[in-house]
Amino acid sequence: MQLNYYDWYCENAEEIYQILEEAKIPVMIMEPVHGGLLANLTEESAEVLKKLDPARSLASWAMRWGMSRKQVQVVLSGMSDMG
Repeated sequence: MQLNYYDWYCENAEEIYQILEEAKIPVMIMEPVHGGLLANLTEESAEVLKKLDPARSLASWAMRWGMSRKQVQVVLSGMSDMG
């Protein structure tokens, strides 16, 4: 399934994920950085994450968010670079 914090809060990813979790179905996620959108946040949003840990990239925050879900077994990033 497509799972990232944008789709969780702005689309129906949370609902779909919860169905899979309740059924104890392992989840493979794609688009954890939402096509790069979550690696290119607004200055204000990026500043919040950079204050927490300046060494981590914005993409890494999105990846960790997806991997932190209980049923997630595989993350398919589709990213072309490590940034």
